[in-house]
Amino acid sequence: MLEFTAAQDYAIRMVLYLSCIYLYQGKTIASREEICRTMGIPKAFLAKIAQFLEKAGILTIKRGKTGGYQLLKKPSQISLLEVVEAFEGPITFTRCFIKKEQCKRIEFCPVNKVLHEINECFREKLSSYTFDKLAEAEILALKKE
Repeated sequence: MLEFTAAQDYAIRMVLYLSCIYLYQGKTIASREEICRTMGIPKAFLAKIAQFLEKAGILTIKRGKTGGYQLLKKPSQISLLEVVEAFEGPITFTRCFIKKEQCKRIEFCPVNKVLHEINECFREKLSSYTFDKLAEAEILALKKE
């Protein structure tokens, strides 16, 4: 079954929260406690998730008393694909996408061709969703509550 890891899910929530406060409150930095409380992310996970996102160039970690987490790009420049792939690299449905030399059937395998098309469609769809759009949907959903 294809599903995102807990780390990917929490990373999406973290970037979504930072996008919301940036776009709708004019805030650029959020504390660990604020993000964890608001988005339901365990505190133990957040520091590790932030390290992956920082390494991917999505956010920066500000240290000190007034520190926290800050996006390095505008939400409109961060795609869902970018956040998901910050953890395990490119999304692939089969190992033959990565290690083509290990499969002797790669050149003529009909399953590989179909899965490759599906994989590309999936990646394109994820890259079409940027965090400004997701933040807008989040705010609309919260207003309905």
